Amino acid sequence: MGLIDRIRKWTTLKDATGRPILDLGAKPEFLNHKRGRAIIAFEGNRALGPVIGKAAMEACISLATRHGVGAAVVKNTSHLFTLGYYPRLAALAGCIGLAMVNSAKAMHLPGGYRQILGTNPLAFAAPSESHPLVMDFSTTVKARGYLKTLAAKGQLLPDAIGVFFTKDGQPTKDANLAVSLPSFGGTKGALCAMIVDILSGILSGSGFGAEVSAAYSSHLVENGSGERRGPGAFFAAVHAESVVGEKQLKMGVTRLMNSLVETEPSSFRVPGLKIEQALAVNAKIHLPSTLFSALSQAT
Repeated sequence: MGLIDRIRKWTTLKDATGRPILDLGAKPEFLNHKRGRAIIAFEGNRALGPVIGKAAMEACISLATRHGVGAAVVKNTSHLFTLGYYPRLAALAGCIGLAMVNSAKAMHLPGGYRQILGTNPLAFAAPSESHPLVMDFSTTVKARGYLKTLAAKGQLLPDAIGVFFTKDGQPTKDANLAVSLPSFGGTKGALCAMIVDILSGILSGSGFGAEVSAAYSSHLVENGSGERRGPGAFFAAVHAESVVGEKQLKMGVTRLMNSLVETEPSSFRVPGLKIEQALAVNAKIHLPSTLFSALSQAT
């Protein structure tokens, strides 16, 4: 199922209260923001994820230019798609950017098999003299999309990346049956996932741990509150001119990237370069007119 088909499907799904889980005409709402403070809170309001994420990061950039730093939390965000897009916006504005979002349970802890934490991805970006340095990765050893790709190709999960489990707690190499994923780096990956849960989920008032309802699912995870608690997100921007200066930051990031490439030219891939190459192609996505109209009104 392609992206456009999935968006169409999500707009038809409703939760237990009868509300659509995705409203293409909706925009994120401010929950609170007091003058002079460098953090702001949003309610996702069932808007499309990129609409939410772009609004949150633009708010962070605006706050950072005034206060040196800016942060935003989003309660009940929708799927943000490519997470690295948002900190890249900050890098293009002369800031260091950070974005993270928690998700429905998928990760088992080292030595266990039960799903207890989400894939909880995080992304970081910084400006350089050539292109933004962009890092975007999940805290599980692989994201859910990796399993779908292997399943579509009929390939087995390799032993080297860790043990995956079925819903019944049995180890498996079948990507179709794997639902419980290992963390990257063992305990360190699980700790990173906890950090994402605290900043994205708890701080925003969203779901966290095993109590997160999937972003585009009508299923309600039982959490004792009687309400649907979707994933939360955290965004931040640091204004370079408020510290070392944008020129100095770009020079330093460039030197760091070049030193890594020169040391390991065959194995090290510069983070963000692939994104810039894809953008240079100027690829276009053709949207149905009704979908394009709804998205245009929401942005």
